[in-house]
Amino acid sequence: MKKNYEPQGFWSSNALKKSGRIMRFTIFLLLVFALNTVASESYSQKANISLNLKNTTIEKALDEIEKQSGLVFLYSQEVLN
Repeated sequence: MKKNYEPQGFWSSNALKKSGRIMRFTIFLLLVFALNTVASESYSQKANISLNLKNTTIEKALDEIEKQSGLVFLYSQEVLN
């Protein structure tokens, strides 16, 4: 009668199978997230803004940018003065 040697502790076959599954799942998730972060055209690359402002305040310039782009600037009046 031949005895099969089964390692004990962490190196048992069940532990290796479980850790192998966890590693494969982790690699799969990393690949999915890495492929989703491929650079694409963002809003700032699509937006066209035309400004022709001379002798104006920063506040009026920011207001004009807000109107044309849909962006919102938050600032304190004290900073602008």
